[in-house]
Amino acid sequence: MASTHSKAGLTTLSWTARETKEIKTRDWYWAFWILIGTIALVTFMFSGLISALVILSGAWAISSYLKQSYSDKEHKYELTLKGIRVDGVLFHYQKIRRFNILTHNDVRVLVLDVQNMLMPDLVIPFHEQDEEDIYFYISQFVEEDVNMQVPITHIIAERIGL
Repeated sequence: MASTHSKAGLTTLSWTARETKEIKTRDWYWAFWILIGTIALVTFMFSGLISALVILSGAWAISSYLKQSYSDKEHKYELTLKGIRVDGVLFHYQKIRRFNILTHNDVRVLVLDVQNMLMPDLVIPFHEQDEEDIYFYISQFVEEDVNMQVPITHIIAERIGL
């Protein structure tokens, strides 16, 4: 973790964390397309060709995305006086309702509840040795909620590889 001092005497904390997604196997894609084919066939029988084509084109887009989304990239996180920066995108503290620090899949994570209907909660991994600094810094700006968990949408997205 790197830190620099700001004008107010507080420290700007920054760190990087690696995101790794597994490559889908051929069997996974077969199962995906069998499921989509079945759904499209039932939709065609009950709703018509256009609805089935919409389902097939959406599935094709998802499949293409998943084939290209394998990554082993490093993300940069930064706690600043204005907010939390993730890969250059700033999330202002005024837009963050609450936070919690917990363990998810054997990794310590910072979970942030963002006030945006179109954006899911942020789940930010960090190194365990940095926990005290991160907690101290963010608790000055955002209220802690010890009952907050990793969102179910995040868990589902991880399970299906998004």
